[in-house]
Amino acid sequence: VLGSLYMRGGVTHASGETFSLDFVAAAALFKQAGARGCAAADFNLAVCHETGAGVAKDLDKAKALFRRALALGVCKAHVSLGYLAMHDGELSTAARHFERVANGRLVENGLTKADVADATFGLADVHERAA
Repeated sequence: VLGSLYMRGGVTHASGETFSLDFVAAAALFKQAGARGCAAADFNLAVCHETGAGVAKDLDKAKALFRRALALGVCKAHVSLGYLAMHDGELSTAARHFERVANGRLVENGLTKADVADATFGLADVHERAA
């Protein structure tokens, strides 16, 4: 939770403490929580590595963390892995990840309609690139 507060910045916790934007602190907290098996922290740290927020940009680390988050039940990691696979030119892998979400069957596993829409867009992009 603290990592997410640092990622947003300017947020006041129920305790009255206000958190400034601090990507380095957020990434460090995500890393600690991920080491204790927190799937959401792994996902958030993967986003940090994907974007270079608070850590060095490292797409291989991002992929590994997204995969670990996915294995722990964070289904929206399929969307991120789909985009990373597409970035690498692995269109069939990207399509498989997007299809898992775009079909809507995983909505009960924490996905939002926005996740489904993002995956549907990604899948359309894959088909366009493959044509």
